[in-house]
Amino acid sequence: MHYRRTKDGLLEVSEIGIGTYAVAGVYGKKDPGSLKEVLRAAYDRGITVFDTAPVYGGAEELLGEALRDVRREVVISTKVPAGLGGVSCSYDTILGACEKSLERLATDYIDLYQIHFDDGVTPVADVVRAFDDLKAQGKIRTYGVGHVSAERAARYAKEGSVSTVMGELNAVSRNYYLKMLPLLRKSGAAYIGFSLTGRGVLTAVGLTREDLSTSDIRQMDAVFAGERRLSALRVRDEFKRVGHEIGATAVQTAIAWAMPRSSALSPG
Repeated sequence: MHYRRTKDGLLEVSEIGIGTYAVAGVYGKKDPGSLKEVLRAAYDRGITVFDTAPVYGGAEELLGEALRDVRREVVISTKVPAGLGGVSCSYDTILGACEKSLERLATDYIDLYQIHFDDGVTPVADVVRAFDDLKAQGKIRTYGVGHVSAERAARYAKEGSVSTVMGELNAVSRNYYLKMLPLLRKSGAAYIGFSLTGRGVLTAVGLTREDLSTSDIRQMDAVFAGERRLSALRVRDEFKRVGHEIGATAVQTAIAWAMPRSSALSPG
């Protein structure tokens, strides 16, 4: 496993991280016991960064329990909670949410605390003040943003010390990354890429919506139907061809494509 350090020097992380979105059951049936085993297996193989969020259906508790005995050896990333119709980034919300996440994670500090979704209303200065106060209190080490527009992210970078920007990154969903690229280059913030395999469409299976359970969030993803899926499969086939030449699978090739573009860590 290779490791990278954020430009501000505050975090050193494995190139590949583990995300816990599946705990919410968004990809169909969930098995918390197996997920806990995955987390420990990832750590045993050198992965040191683990991403979660309060809205991931108990993922913070599961992660805290799974990594309790190695807490000082890993980097934990979680987020200010967000929900449909209930997104708030107010100063008080951030401070209160942090306390609750600390309790659920059974830890006394969070390595990377992120805006999950920006509410678009709270002044950026108020959000930054909340993060800076949490840093001063030793409750977080650094902070980042996710799912924000390039313009809004630029304001965060200008008014605060943003370490990271999180967004989707794969060979069939590049638009968000490309929009953020000028900011990343200017500010030095690291990009955390997720869904490196296009939520599974770049695997050998070639999933369609018919292959997914009715509760799978990918039922709403345009890349799993119609022309978008056909286009994605052409990319997948090219990854298979290149992978065959170098002794790698399509998935490994898809990840290898994304890794140089993700300048910090890549939650699976």
